[in-house]
Amino acid sequence: MVEKINQQCECGTDVQTGHQRTLRVQFLELDMTHQGAASCNTCMSVENQVRQVIADLQPVFDQVDTVIEMEKTLIKSLEQAEDFHFAASPTIRVGNREVVPFQGDLFGFGARQWEWQREVYEAPPIALIVDAILRAYASENEEIPESHSYQSPEALKNFFSNFSKDGSTGVCGCS
Repeated sequence: MVEKINQQCECGTDVQTGHQRTLRVQFLELDMTHQGAASCNTCMSVENQVRQVIADLQPVFDQVDTVIEMEKTLIKSLEQAEDFHFAASPTIRVGNREVVPFQGDLFGFGARQWEWQREVYEAPPIALIVDAILRAYASENEEIPESHSYQSPEALKNFFSNFSKDGSTGVCGCS
């Protein structure tokens, strides 16, 4: 799912802005439908923060002919997690920059923590998201460093090992 956050005129109609550049913000989140929920409160809150930051920054980026697009991906399997080098839920990725929780329940419904300027927060500070977007824009033409090898976190492996291919929980096939 790719969502473009467009400007609107006073009548509510989308305005074509003719942007020359696109800055893509990826929002990666663990699919929690196996747990009986579409998402967790933390992911929903962070997604809303990202949407608000994009809406706030878009008028500035209009001045440099750039549109910010948000792409949301639900991680539904360990294979998909490995393809995306998914380290925690939620992950905000802009260019080669990531905003991810570093501690807490990284793949569940519990609390998580983010670090910003040597302080620890229960939610990613708006400034951290803004900084990631601005740095990604500024370094867009720089070479992306060689990516390190990805190892699926044990907690993620455990999360997916609790579900069979047909979506049932446990090894007995019960749901």
